[in-house]
Amino acid sequence: MKIFVGCSSRTIGNPDYDRVADGIGEWIAENGHAFVFGGCGEGLMGRIYRKVAAGHGEIHATQAKVYQDELDGLDIKDENKHVIDTINQRKDFYAQLADVLVYIPGGIGTLDELISGIETRRSGEHENPIVIVNVNNFFGPVLEMLDKIYDEGLATRETTEKLYYVAGTLEDALKKLTEICNK
Repeated sequence: MKIFVGCSSRTIGNPDYDRVADGIGEWIAENGHAFVFGGCGEGLMGRIYRKVAAGHGEIHATQAKVYQDELDGLDIKDENKHVIDTINQRKDFYAQLADVLVYIPGGIGTLDELISGIETRRSGEHENPIVIVNVNNFFGPVLEMLDKIYDEGLATRETTEKLYYVAGTLEDALKKLTEICNK
């Protein structure tokens, strides 16, 4: 399967986040899956990329034209380097390319990708399972906002919560990914 991971492109040195990135990268490589990502060799993205590359896994980079220089220096087959005109088109592209969407700590782009992933699944634009790895309660405020939206009746909890799975630990996330990939 092709596993998209939305995450940080900045190196911040948080050992908990690094452990999650390393664990997901190793799991993708060891289980023969492909890694789909934003095409940056830095931050958590870079950690996963290096783990998958070291395990000789398949890698697909999806990058918006404005950031295409971040693909420089990455050892990825040319046919697996996908430069897309805009960020919004890139999100649509990777959602169609991938089979599963995973989100681990990241910045504004990751938050945008997460909300877009949930909404486009809700609207039927893709059927990819979504796994949110909420290590150190990183996504807690976002999940609280979603709870407020449900509590206020602005979205239906029973419908929307079925669209994503929240894992509190790396181990929980890998267990869920294994379950998804073995269906």
